[in-house]
Amino acid sequence: MRGSLQDTMPASPAIRAAPVRLHVGRTCAAPDKDVAFRLRRVDGCRRSAATSTHNQGSSLPRLSITGRCFGFLNGKASCGYPGGMSDGRQPANRQGSLPGGLWRQARRLALETRRRPWDPAGMETRWTSGPQDGAFRVRVCHPAKTAERAIVLIHGVIVSGRYLTPLGAALSRDFAVAIPDLPGYGLSRAAVSGQTLPELADAAVASAALLGADRVSLVGNSFGAQIAIEAAVRHPETVERIALIGPTTDPRARSLSRQYLRWQRCGPHEHPYVLPVMARDLLDVGPLQATRLLGVMLRDSPEDRLPAVRQPALVIRGQHDHVAPADWARYVARLLPDGRMTEIPSQGHMPHWSDAAAVASALRAFLS
Repeated sequence: MRGSLQDTMPASPAIRAAPVRLHVGRTCAAPDKDVAFRLRRVDGCRRSAATSTHNQGSSLPRLSITGRCFGFLNGKASCGYPGGMSDGRQPANRQGSLPGGLWRQARRLALETRRRPWDPAGMETRWTSGPQDGAFRVRVCHPAKTAERAIVLIHGVIVSGRYLTPLGAALSRDFAVAIPDLPGYGLSRAAVSGQTLPELADAAVASAALLGADRVSLVGNSFGAQIAIEAAVRHPETVERIALIGPTTDPRARSLSRQYLRWQRCGPHEHPYVLPVMARDLLDVGPLQATRLLGVMLRDSPEDRLPAVRQPALVIRGQHDHVAPADWARYVARLLPDGRMTEIPSQGHMPHWSDAAAVASALRAFLS
């Protein structure tokens, strides 16, 4: 391993970073620079004042972070998200109203059954055989035009592909997209042999066959990033690029207790509508299987395999992702021979759910 994690924490790391479009119409070309927040009480609600520290020195509007009165401090607009988004953004084309489409999607995802699976518009459920045994569910979305690239989105450790559907929909305009429920997750049955990291990596690559693609890019969130790394090393002839969203696991937090505490710190920056989806995913996995899979995640040392990844790689993290801290994400990017990093402002560990458009934009720039 090239140096220790503590040796890789300079103030301005030499990592190529793609610009990220902010919803307020400004572009931050240096994602390593922080956006500072200060909290104060206004009219009984917890508010935040957000000030950008990028080179232009511009200030973002003061926005709410939690509480019932969630909107701009001047009261002229409301973000419409119960509990408030961490940066108070307006949902696209729904200014001042509830994002009912996302809530309906979350509710339907949480209530689907194996007999009656539910897919967002433009997606369809297919079943494919894994490399070990059993069939698993894959959501597939083909763009209206012929896509030159195919993408597989890989979910985290105790969730299924359900929470990746907003990102899949955002990417489907330009790419063929597959979102598997890997064996043992969601509507997919567990493989008889159990789920090891290599087996999950093989299943993720196998799902690309439904797209009719010989080469595929992998996008993994959290534990899904570890699966993507494993797949890239095991299948270099098939995997052409990888993107790691909030990659785990930081070696300083390889225990259930530390992971739990980091997750709790991410809570205020996650969209609340993901909660029923995650609850359903945990119900599908079950506590015993979830414990075993968490063990698979925590025993893995992805930093040992990162130098063997020869494909171009992008590390994406939410600005307030405490599961994948900034110094760990930078370290991951450094260990990748062809790695780079970008940051999504004002997001937590699941920016693909709460700000799918920004993540899709970063991925589109990387994959195109």
